[in-house]
Amino acid sequence: MQTGQPFNSYSGSRFGPALTLGVQLKPGLALELSNAYTWRHDVYHGSYNTSSGAVVEDNDSRLHTFTIPVLVRIGLTKAANPWHVDALAGATVFVYVTNRHYLQTTQGKTTRSENGTSVEHQASLSFGPSVRYTLTPQVDLVVDALANLSISGLPYSLAGPLSGRLSSHILAGLHYRLKK
Repeated sequence: MQTGQPFNSYSGSRFGPALTLGVQLKPGLALELSNAYTWRHDVYHGSYNTSSGAVVEDNDSRLHTFTIPVLVRIGLTKAANPWHVDALAGATVFVYVTNRHYLQTTQGKTTRSENGTSVEHQASLSFGPSVRYTLTPQVDLVVDALANLSISGLPYSLAGPLSGRLSSHILAGLHYRLKK
């Protein structure tokens, strides 16, 4: 399961499923590829009066986010211990798909209507700690905490505040080893 939250956002966290595949390169070093999916549905209905008459707006948006990190996992503790602390570093691609339906009426007549889908991509550098607890020789309980620094739009995005380019993600779940 994955949660996601920009550091500077006022919206709530989003939860969704994630799948991670990894390969042990050597003891204490692994490469992981994940794919996580979160979604949000926003609906707005509002009205106000203008000199042209009563205006009614309806907006229905669905945001689908695909998070695809490629991470190196470096073990920081000895394998004999059931508790493991790892360092994670790599790159993450975010794909945002938005479906939007907007309708504006004035005095009961349609004055604006929009329907469409947009797709945006964002690349980030990702880093953070991970804690694992070995439940069985093949299963670990895992919690990863990642900070993501957007590198999309560089060098132009450097003009804005750093907080606008940072986001965080928590990934929690089970790691199952196919081979011991």
